[in-house]
Amino acid sequence: MVINKKIAIVFTGMLKYEIRLQNQIVSLRKHGAEVTMFSGNEQNNSSIAKKYDVKIICIPIRYNKYKIYSFVQQLLFCFNVYKKLAKVKFDFIICYNLTTLIAGTLAKRKNPNIYLIFDSLELAVESYSGTIKKMTWGMLQKRCLPYCDIIIHAEKNRLNYFKKLHNLPSEKLVLLENYPLKRDAVFQLKKPDKYVNLIYLGAIMPNRAYLELIKSFSKLDDNLRLDIVGFGSENYVKIVEKEIRLNNAENVRIIPPVPHDNIPELFKKYHIGVLFYENVNLNNYYCAPSKIYDYFNNGLPVISYKYPGLIDLTEKNKIGVCIDEMSPEELKHAIKTIIEKNYFANITPELRHTFIWESQEERYLSLFA
Repeated sequence: MVINKKIAIVFTGMLKYEIRLQNQIVSLRKHGAEVTMFSGNEQNNSSIAKKYDVKIICIPIRYNKYKIYSFVQQLLFCFNVYKKLAKVKFDFIICYNLTTLIAGTLAKRKNPNIYLIFDSLELAVESYSGTIKKMTWGMLQKRCLPYCDIIIHAEKNRLNYFKKLHNLPSEKLVLLENYPLKRDAVFQLKKPDKYVNLIYLGAIMPNRAYLELIKSFSKLDDNLRLDIVGFGSENYVKIVEKEIRLNNAENVRIIPPVPHDNIPELFKKYHIGVLFYENVNLNNYYCAPSKIYDYFNNGLPVISYKYPGLIDLTEKNKIGVCIDEMSPEELKHAIKTIIEKNYFANITPELRHTFIWESQEERYLSLFA
């Protein structure tokens, strides 16, 4: 499939952490699309532009501690992007996450022939705290949705919820999950012998149950070891480190993050992956983040909370255990189940190939045909 189209992507986050967006860019460029990204972040633009062979136009967003100031800056970013979009004839505009959708909507109103794709990475409004913020972005989202030709979601329960909430037709919604790219090397650990090594890969931040996990893990046997691998704000990392000390959790460590390309080598050291998002909003409840597929694709069964999407992935495929609550007893039972029932053997090459980007690439590219 050849895509001779001019595509604009509007994005405000850190591209190096957005694996699904990276995969989209790779696929679009590989099939001939001309891609321009309008970014609200200045970090590493030159190296990223070179790596993905895209043009990146930076329009910095100046956030500060005052929420109203940051909100106004976000609106200004969208308006400035719109002005640049209006000067070039793009065939498609992809707005990645809700905070960029205003730019695409303004461009679509100006030129109805533009095809507008809203990549709703998360249930943004549902994840926001504060009544005013929820109401404001909820209103803006409602005004923008009629201008979207396609709305992408990363998890099927989120998609179904969004469809029902906004009374959207099925043909307007596309499921595009957070699958990683196919890896040439396949790693399959044997069942653990003396030590069982677990890893929690991801952002070190509140609402990820780190503190509760440390308390529970400190009460487990010494042969069960946990490494927390990721990045986070300095203040919160210190809170997590303090929790390790207070609980004398000698079987828990914090390890600096590694580049995404080094994840397969990192995972050689571990037997089980863990993933816990606290049920503080629907976005967390309907979670299926990229790290869970990284676990599977590197031979690691998963322990997670009992949420709809995670149950479908792990327990139905017998490649993980979902627990009701965080406790030493639940964790110990989950680890024992995985080992005694040899869930490692269920992560077959065929199953891995189900959870790779290439399995849905054609569906994604068909949007631009």
